[in-house]
Amino acid sequence: MILRRRRLEGGAIELTLPEIKIDLDKKGRVSGAHVAQNTVSHQIIEEFMLAANEAVAEHLNGQRLNFLRRVHEPPDPRKLHALTEFVRELGIECESLQSRFEIKRVVELVKGQPREHAVHYAVLRSMQKAVYGPQEEGHYALHSKHYCHFTSPIRRYPDLVVHRMLDSLARGTRPPDDFDYLAVLGQHCSEREQRAEAAERELDQGQAADVLEQPHRRVDGSRDHGRRGVRPVCSGIELPAEGMIRIDALSDDFYRYDRPDAFSDRLSARQQLSASATSCKSRSLTGHRPPRTRFPLGAAAGPPFRPREIDGPATTGEERRAKKKTALKRQATKRTAKRRGR
Repeated sequence: MILRRRRLEGGAIELTLPEIKIDLDKKGRVSGAHVAQNTVSHQIIEEFMLAANEAVAEHLNGQRLNFLRRVHEPPDPRKLHALTEFVRELGIECESLQSRFEIKRVVELVKGQPREHAVHYAVLRSMQKAVYGPQEEGHYALHSKHYCHFTSPIRRYPDLVVHRMLDSLARGTRPPDDFDYLAVLGQHCSEREQRAEAAERELDQGQAADVLEQPHRRVDGSRDHGRRGVRPVCSGIELPAEGMIRIDALSDDFYRYDRPDAFSDRLSARQQLSASATSCKSRSLTGHRPPRTRFPLGAAAGPPFRPREIDGPATTGEERRAKKKTALKRQATKRTAKRRGR
């Protein structure tokens, strides 16, 4: 594919991370999970969308307009240093990953290997979050100087803002392009996007936990009729579920705490390379969901790994809404009392 080859040769970084789709039955209940297929047709559409976004951004920049860009800043050098050490501890020889082309070389080197997912996830964790804003800082992952979101105005407000600017230009008028207004709008859209992603991630994790709680069911949807226990078999699929694994439960190897990030590096690599052994093996699940605990996968690119348990069941949505409602009532009461005091 010409567009794809040209983009990758130009320095774009492409990570291959499997997307898990939860299967529902006719009654809307979780019945299994599968890996979404990224076919050639999907890739063609993606390349056309990327090309359109970049072309529109270059056109608006050529008009000397401030517009809502999709900004992806370069990674923090400290995170890239941690990423370099993590990759080397996996036995991969590499130069400093401060160079994007060295990152691309390592990503291509582990393609098809058991270490592929671990490396790709660690690279992803070392990256900054992409945001919206009028600042001209480029898009690091795509290696694009001018980039914006244009192709989905029916579901993303930043795309609609760009469409309105193009419509004004087509009618021969200069669209409003106040930098300060666009900065505030970009921050708002970025926050809403992150909030929506967090809600989607929480839903996926809850549904993944429902899959693991189903007795005799494999993650790929088939059933294991030969066992009476309720241990799920991962079948090579890593679910987006989170939990804490104690060191004493990792009896297949010896783990040593060298420095603040060394333990998390090795633990993350073990989790990624042996997902079925650490995430699912020897975990007897019953109908009761244990208290939610977390471990940061790919923690080499983030802060040191500090396991933390949460006592008691997680707060339900109804309890959170009730607390928020009570807090709003208190604020309203204070405002009323203040007005009366005047």
